[in-house]
Amino acid sequence: KHRRIRNGENYGGAMYYMEDYFKNKKRNTFGYVFAFVFTIMCLLNCFSMGCMIQSNAISDAFKEVLNVPAVTIGIIVSILSIIVFFFNGKKIFSLCEKLVPFVSIIYCFMCIVIIVLSYKKVPAVFEQIIKEAFSFDTVGAGAMGFLISKSIRYGTVRGLFSNEAGCGTSPIAHATSNTNSPAEQGCLGIIEVFIDTMLICTLTALVILLNQDKVIMQGESSIMIAFSAFFATLGEFSNIVLCICVFLFAFATIVCWGYYGKECIYFINKSEKAEKGFYFIYVVFVFLGAVISMESVWQIADFAIAVMTVMNLITLALLSKEVKEETFSHNKRALK
Repeated sequence: KHRRIRNGENYGGAMYYMEDYFKNKKRNTFGYVFAFVFTIMCLLNCFSMGCMIQSNAISDAFKEVLNVPAVTIGIIVSILSIIVFFFNGKKIFSLCEKLVPFVSIIYCFMCIVIIVLSYKKVPAVFEQIIKEAFSFDTVGAGAMGFLISKSIRYGTVRGLFSNEAGCGTSPIAHATSNTNSPAEQGCLGIIEVFIDTMLICTLTALVILLNQDKVIMQGESSIMIAFSAFFATLGEFSNIVLCICVFLFAFATIVCWGYYGKECIYFINKSEKAEKGFYFIYVVFVFLGAVISMESVWQIADFAIAVMTVMNLITLALLSKEVKEETFSHNKRALK
């Protein structure tokens, strides 16, 4: 709805509808400052969640499973990133674009196979989920956690890390679409969140719970919890497939967040030098993510995505009338 056109191509993002809303209210300066703060937070997230954490996931998987040194993975992922960002490596990105849906299907199929093979345990797992979610002790702990613990922070932020719903990043990608209907594109946004959270995350959780007696923590990487759960049923074969899955998922995310970051830089500084400078720094962070500890990086990512989400949801609430009108208009056209 609020996207722009640059060199014949669509672009946009949350910062633009933030700016537009306050501009319409004749608060231009406040609107720009509000959007600027959001953009800075998005850049922080770009370097942490979208870049370092992703390359670290690749590094952890290949280091623990195939004994590939973290430095080697860092160099490989950095070189691929350089090709995509500096040498117009559209073929590499196009390959990822085609492989990621295919690998997602394979991943879901593996999950379903494990669930089918362990079907006798499924009722007990669901009973455990329901019992522990609604037991008196858990409810009490949850109520206390709401006030004094990190449960809300970890639960909410990890959910946002998984699907980015509401934090304002996906509009940057959706703005590039060729559709003329914002509501239609919004429906696709809902579907992607459903696939990620309700399908892939739920299947992963079930696989882990079905094998909870065999799940082990290997090294310092939490990703290996999932690896060991798959290994318990499918054996060594699953480790190789999961390494490929992690690599494709994470590298596609690195490229995607590279684009997010570029658009954030463009909002602040529209020079080509600024864009190239960003990509250079971004690739350096890709390498660093593969070889250093992620504890402080997670803290930065948590802070940035929390601020982004609050700012974006405030703006969406203010724009709710416009969203409602656009949605009803689309529905009327669809019914005809």
